Amino acid sequence: MLTIQESFRLKIAAKRQVTLPQKLVSMLHLQEGDEIEIVTEGSNVVDFRPMKLVPTSFFTEEILQKLERRERELKSGGGFEVNNTSELRSRLEARRRVLARE
Repeated sequence: MLTIQESFRLKIAAKRQVTLPQKLVSMLHLQEGDEIEIVTEGSNVVDFRPMKLVPTSFFTEEILQKLERRERELKSGGGFEVNNTSELRSRLEARRRVLARE
């Protein structure tokens, strides 16, 4: 399937505020209050992800407990450091394989 690449220019206004073009907002299905995660590598943007908040009522108790456990792990330094996106992908894939066996 052929996808058409588009480019959008954003201007940083007072107080570091940015207004997104309506076409971009529509394409990404964004609404007021949504967040955008921008991943960088050095001074380059390598990924741009729209983020949606999901009510906890959408999750099972088991999933909520896993999320809470992981949040505690991260707060206590239980994360890991990577040098680039390919290393991150490799580490995450290895972690998925371990979790799939559990």
